[in-house]
Amino acid sequence: MWSTRRETTDGFEASFALNHLSPAVLTARLLSALRSGAPSRIVDVSSSAITTAVIDGAPTYDAIDQDGVYAGMAVTGRAKLAHLAHNQQLARTLDSTEITVLAVDPLGPAAASTPNAMEMTPEILPPALRHLWEPIQNGMRHPADAVEAIVAAAVNPSFAGRSGLVLGPDGEPSQDLLTFLTPEVAAAAQSLTRRVLEGSLEQNKRSPGRGLRA
Repeated sequence: MWSTRRETTDGFEASFALNHLSPAVLTARLLSALRSGAPSRIVDVSSSAITTAVIDGAPTYDAIDQDGVYAGMAVTGRAKLAHLAHNQQLARTLDSTEITVLAVDPLGPAAASTPNAMEMTPEILPPALRHLWEPIQNGMRHPADAVEAIVAAAVNPSFAGRSGLVLGPDGEPSQDLLTFLTPEVAAAAQSLTRRVLEGSLEQNKRSPGRGLRA
């Protein structure tokens, strides 16, 4: 996430591309290998940044960018919510296979003190939340603290075949983020994803070397 809006070289808002479109395309490209190597797992790293995307109501998905003030954490949260919708749909699609699809919120409401996080400014928060900037900064966790729940999702045998689970920071199933994924939000996010990736694929056919390859 960033304090100011950025774009990828192919013209997509960078946070949406990084947090949703890119892992969606990567996963699609890896599915044949995952099937060949089954039992296997897909683990998507989600984020409680989703909560900042819904502070003013459910986000819309008419286009990659949403109208209003650019607040990087909320923009990332909106992308993460779209990817959670993708994750849950993929879990249903692969339900009859030996590929387990999971998501993880590794730090809950805390933030990791990564180099990216150190570059952030209060403007990354929606205006209504900027008074929380200091507590967020003071509550940052070491990036290594995020590893435990992700590793649990990847290797804990108790999660084999339990597609669709979202694990919290303690490595146990949680409904916290799923409460924001209403059927309407999920359908809108999935529709936008299809339009963008199909359009990118078509553009790539016309101009090889450009666009996300689905």
